[in-house]
Amino acid sequence: MKKSETIDGEELSELLKFLNDSTSYQWGELGTPEIHYYLTYFDQGDNCIGLTTIDMEGMAYSYPMIARMKWGKLKEMDLIDKLIKR
Repeated sequence: MKKSETIDGEELSELLKFLNDSTSYQWGELGTPEIHYYLTYFDQGDNCIGLTTIDMEGMAYSYPMIARMKWGKLKEMDLIDKLIKR
């Protein structure tokens, strides 16, 4: 069974800033991801408004595809691991 965590406040702001920053990614060929993390975003009404999937090697995809959301291989997985395991 997968474990569910809630990230909010400063940690959520830090995570979103990291995921939305183009410099957090290295560009190149992307393989087929084996998803390790599912980050689901909710609005104040508890409606799902987005999803980011990240595999163990740092391949991240965000949905819906809007200009702010990025996809690719993350340069650093340490921040993701640190925020999720707090």
